[in-house]
Amino acid sequence: MRLWFVLFLLVGQGCPALVQAYTAEQDGYYVNIRLWAADSIKRMEIQQPSRIRVENKTFYAPIVLISKPGNKVLLIDSIKQYVLLDEVFLESQDAEAHWHLQSKEMGDFVTRGSLHIRVIEGGELQIVNHILLEEYLVGVVGPELGSLNENPESLKAQIVASRSYVLAMKGRHEAEGYDFCDQPHCQVYGGLKGIPSAIWKMLATVRGEYVAYEGAPIPAFFHDTCGGVTADPQEVWKIDPKPYLKPHKDGSPQAHCRFSPHSRWTVTLSEEDLKDFLRKQGWLKGRDALISFKVIRSDHSGRAQQIIVQGNQQKWIPARVFVDTFNRSQKQYELRSTFFQVIRLDDDYHFIGRGWGHGVGLCQWGAMQLAKEGKSYRQILATYFPGTEVETLSQPALAQLP
Repeated sequence: MRLWFVLFLLVGQGCPALVQAYTAEQDGYYVNIRLWAADSIKRMEIQQPSRIRVENKTFYAPIVLISKPGNKVLLIDSIKQYVLLDEVFLESQDAEAHWHLQSKEMGDFVTRGSLHIRVIEGGELQIVNHILLEEYLVGVVGPELGSLNENPESLKAQIVASRSYVLAMKGRHEAEGYDFCDQPHCQVYGGLKGIPSAIWKMLATVRGEYVAYEGAPIPAFFHDTCGGVTADPQEVWKIDPKPYLKPHKDGSPQAHCRFSPHSRWTVTLSEEDLKDFLRKQGWLKGRDALISFKVIRSDHSGRAQQIIVQGNQQKWIPARVFVDTFNRSQKQYELRSTFFQVIRLDDDYHFIGRGWGHGVGLCQWGAMQLAKEGKSYRQILATYFPGTEVETLSQPALAQLP
């Protein structure tokens, strides 16, 4: 199950900017998604569709796009036609066609809509996909739902929350020329390859529905596992208080997410490994001894906020910065959240943790358990976003959806 990977979930991303609610008049419910945002792509191949129009000329697949000096894009097709452009706008002659993209770094990728490709700083290709909201939503929710054997009510809750997030947060990367990246910083967009028909059918049952507070879509944050207590977004991102994002105990006497494999976890580092990591980050100087390493401040939910490193000098580190930096160094999410304590035993440091992700909003494993206990998707959403209602996009807006 990859649901957890969607949202590690905004840890280390900084404060999420909340934009104005999305309205039908804006742009026909299309969104602009930067594909492969975390990777340096300098060469991309288009396998399908078979024909595309560029500069009033037809090119034939496979088509190769290459980053060239001077922020130019070189486009070459199967019959050796080529063109060198400042930027490339690709729209298939077949409106129903899927784009089949390939890169050495990312492998195969399938999407719909149109593509805008240009070269940005660093000489890499920036690939922006202009795609219908619902098609994008399938690419967010479909690859991340895990097993379709999960209770339909939890799946519907996830779909409605994801749609609401898109409507409320559209434009968060506006300064960079797109709405969302395809990474956990926004929502992971896995494309449309291999999406089961059951996902489209599930989407249809909650067509156009979103979570609203006082009539406006809310940023319905979600995460894998809260570990028993959801988090206050004020303490995670320093944003203004939101009445529908109050922290709360997730179930009593037992947490709803107790069956998650990430409900409880432990990461053990030897003293030498921890010192080596701290020195590489400049948090422990030279040959200084590591006198102590401990959490000195936690938020109201118990999540770590500040860590102190005691060598010859003291170094205070925000817990989210430590977690994000450590996970990047390991190239995986070993520390699954900031919901941990540190215990030293002999020459080892044990991170005793709970949950996976930032902890704000909907707990996905908690939602699955609530569904198993007979709660509807509306009841699940009301549990994690109190004071909200599920509303539906207007009929003119719905007419624009596939």
